[in-house]
Amino acid sequence: MIKSAKLLWALIPAFIYIGCGEDSSSTAAEEVSQVSSSDEMTDESSSSLKPKSSSSVVLSDSTVLSGANISSSAGDSAINSSATSNETSSASESADSSESSGSKQSSSSAGASGTGDLFSGLGAAGGFSPYWHYDSTKFKPLDPSKAEGCFQVYQDSLVGKYFSDYEEPSCVVKQTIYGLVKNLVNQGVALENAKATAMQKLYDFLYIDSAPVNDSLYEKAVGYAISTLFPVENGDTTMRVNFINDLANGKEFSKSDRCGLVVNSPRMIRVPWGQSISSISNMTSAIVENMWQFCGGLTDCGISNRGEFRKYDCGADFPNCGYKNREFICKESGWVVPTAQDYETKDHECKVNNTRIPSDSTPGMEYICYEGTWLKSNENLIGKLPKEYFFNDKIEYGTMKDPRDDKVYRTIVYDGQTWMAENIDYYTESDPTIKNYSKCSQKIKCDYGRFYNAEASLKACPEGWRLPKKEELQKWINIEYLERQKFLPKLFSKLSGLRKASDDFGLSFLVMIMVDPYGWDDTSGYGIFWVEGKSYIRITDSIIYFDDFIDPREDGQYYPVRCIQE
Repeated sequence: MIKSAKLLWALIPAFIYIGCGEDSSSTAAEEVSQVSSSDEMTDESSSSLKPKSSSSVVLSDSTVLSGANISSSAGDSAINSSATSNETSSASESADSSESSGSKQSSSSAGASGTGDLFSGLGAAGGFSPYWHYDSTKFKPLDPSKAEGCFQVYQDSLVGKYFSDYEEPSCVVKQTIYGLVKNLVNQGVALENAKATAMQKLYDFLYIDSAPVNDSLYEKAVGYAISTLFPVENGDTTMRVNFINDLANGKEFSKSDRCGLVVNSPRMIRVPWGQSISSISNMTSAIVENMWQFCGGLTDCGISNRGEFRKYDCGADFPNCGYKNREFICKESGWVVPTAQDYETKDHECKVNNTRIPSDSTPGMEYICYEGTWLKSNENLIGKLPKEYFFNDKIEYGTMKDPRDDKVYRTIVYDGQTWMAENIDYYTESDPTIKNYSKCSQKIKCDYGRFYNAEASLKACPEGWRLPKKEELQKWINIEYLERQKFLPKLFSKLSGLRKASDDFGLSFLVMIMVDPYGWDDTSGYGIFWVEGKSYIRITDSIIYFDDFIDPREDGQYYPVRCIQE
């Protein structure tokens, strides 16, 4: 089952999709899209459960598609009358007339149509709302009565090729259930009930236990899933025709009937590139992955078994399985390919904060336990760990108390000078400069020190302390380049994310963000702090320089402050 909560996750981009209107959801140059080329299953919507049992029906029509054409029967009239109840396009009406034999009955005589009608929004020939700046009369009318009739083709040789790689999804849904609905109507089943039964049969095939009722986005996702599983390529409609006939004739599909379709491309879905990051794409991917997971026994991934490893079990019904005995792990995003970290922490439960495990695959790296999660020491962990974690635990630091607010800071003696080993976090309402021109970051607050503009930085240090001077730091800049690459990482905390950071001196510099003049966080990628003269220094593992640029907007940008004792 694709669970409701997870489906909502997939639906998030729908607000943008809906806000643009139906026309803007179509795109001028649609093409087959691959969601991911990796084996990793990352879509939150891809949880699966066993299918619901299908209700039994007695079918009277044994042949739904002959070659590529849907055969006509008395049931067509009832279905088509519903299809045309909300149509306004004369071109579409003309195209759909090929589906019916004889006169069309009114929707009331068919005993069916109404809100949520599966066919009403399609137009009589499948319908299509073209991209707004194209002339809709140049599009080839869709004809869902033909197995290849749901492709959208722009009838202009210069651009036509861009509109022939994918199918209109609602047209595909109509095409797929048409035969079953027709047979049920022939047996006297009311049209709405016949459509509901046919859709449930389709959901059962896709291993879906529940789905939104009358949800047009979900219907489109189902259409794209059918296009993916039963592609019509190079005019070959055999797979599509056989599936439609089997569905209409009440076939009970086996596991192998389903699993052979997804073995080679569990993440390959056919959606227009313009919708490749939309909720429709997410839901389509979830449907296909749902089948892929069920086929390999990767069901029941939730909080209760988070972190569980499981091998993909192809089984006897899955002879061509390409994932036999491949291991996957249950995470928040579903079953995914395990990483080196997953394997190396597999037998270690994260219970006690700051527990550390050395990595076997990455020399010098270790995994740090914090709040139930293992984190890599070679990543920038600012915002993920408290500032206490960023000091060198092999160095004995001194301390100083700021008499203005009694906050205590760690200190370190480096090259004969006493430095604060952390960025200062001073704020007061009594000084207008500090009050108006110091800020906390939106992302990391003031957890690693406060941010000041150039004017406020001059007042940030307490009495007896000051900003570093350029001439004191110039010696770092003067180091020859190759030696500098070895030296600069020694200035940074091991958890700063900087390559080869070792924090040899206990200065524990951090790779910090900056705050722009309007208060927004901005990635700097540097160890950065103010120096005397309204200048600042930028440091990486190999680059170091002073910068005097002050943003002309709103009295300038905001950086951290490191103080040195006078």
